[in-house]
Amino acid sequence: MKNKLLLFLPLILVLLTSTLASDKNLVCRNGYISFFSTTPIEDIKAENRKVVSTLNPVSGELNISLLMKSFKFPKAKMEEHFNENYAETSKYPKSNFKGVVSDISKVDFKKDGDYPVNIEGKLSIKDVTKEIETT
Repeated sequence: MKNKLLLFLPLILVLLTSTLASDKNLVCRNGYISFFSTTPIEDIKAENRKVVSTLNPVSGELNISLLMKSFKFPKAKMEEHFNENYAETSKYPKSNFKGVVSDISKVDFKKDGDYPVNIEGKLSIKDVTKEIETT
């Protein structure tokens, strides 16, 4: 399961509660990340709706952090196995991404909408950090 487990970073966060100011970071305290894995026995999926992120609308600097234990599964046993055996949430409680939106100029922060952008940076899970690039 470890090899098939994929974590998807959210597109850029649209639920912003503060007023946009060009020199201030935008903060989201209720971001969303999910993962899905298909296995011969059963599909595995989970959601985490307690993701915290900051975005600098000028530089594109993006930071995302979450508690691994906040992933919710459809079955309690799946959640237990994830927390105890795979994510080891008591030993590695947090995960984070630090990077940049490389094409931040595509986003019009004054207009609601979906803005697919490219992000690159370092994703850390269980004290393992990897460089990633994604949309």
